[in-house]
Amino acid sequence: MSLFPLDGSLDWNLVSREELTTNDLGVIPPRIYTLSSSNIVIGTGINVGSPNWKWAGRLIQIVPAKPSTTGIFAPEIEVSRTSLYIGRYQHFRLADYSPRPYKIRFEPARWLVDLTVEIWRYDET
Repeated sequence: MSLFPLDGSLDWNLVSREELTTNDLGVIPPRIYTLSSSNIVIGTGINVGSPNWKWAGRLIQIVPAKPSTTGIFAPEIEVSRTSLYIGRYQHFRLADYSPRPYKIRFEPARWLVDLTVEIWRYDET
């Protein structure tokens, strides 16, 4: 089955749709999502802001590991990072560095005051 069939019979499942807003510090805090599929589509949108704003933030894939048991930092390795853009869906194929579930962190742009985030997963059969 195709990821994006032309007849519109898409086999995607909604993971999360949420409205994010600023906290007491005036920023939208980073958000962690756990996913069961490496094929994901993420869309973002804003209600308040300039029509010239394009960048929504940064998406980072995290693997729950560290290079050694003697490591001093948190047991998470950032294996990829990419930009998300406002007003569109973007497809990502997460790297298979670790067994499922997959973990991603979304860091919104600091100047945004509100943000809608929608995440879809494709369940391969």
